[in-house]
Amino acid sequence: MTIVLQAPGPDIAFGTAPSGSSYISDANGLVVVTGSGASAVEDEVYLLEAGCIALVPGGFGGNSNQTGTGYTVQEQDLACEIVCTNAGAFTLDLPNSMPVGFYVNATQGGAGTVTANALAGASTVGAHQATAGEYRQLKCVVIQNSTGTAAVWATIQIGT
Repeated sequence: MTIVLQAPGPDIAFGTAPSGSSYISDANGLVVVTGSGASAVEDEVYLLEAGCIALVPGGFGGNSNQTGTGYTVQEQDLACEIVCTNAGAFTLDLPNSMPVGFYVNATQGGAGTVTANALAGASTVGAHQATAGEYRQLKCVVIQNSTGTAAVWATIQIGT
């Protein structure tokens, strides 16, 4: 996976990221994160918190249109809008490996209710694990993951 971010300016040293890698923006103000797994996502979150903006289409801020009955959140879904258009129930599976700060939004774009489901090792907190109607959203944010395999997802319903 390659993630490209725009830094606030050129030649900025961002120190040591969670993976142990050091990042410096190039002459155009770009920073490139390569690799896979939770460490690449943790480094991306680290750089976003340092003021960078992600530029990868389909990654940070992109859309993931889902027409089936379920989907498991992936690393590349960071900050994505997952649009669920199935007429039946839809399950959004939340893995245990995402770092603190990782988030996705899931929109009920069809008649089927969207339900957040914590996979083995993960858990959810919050009053809403499901949407309550078409065009409503669930915002799912990892608020804790002390071991790297025990993500606690806060699930928040958006819309009334």
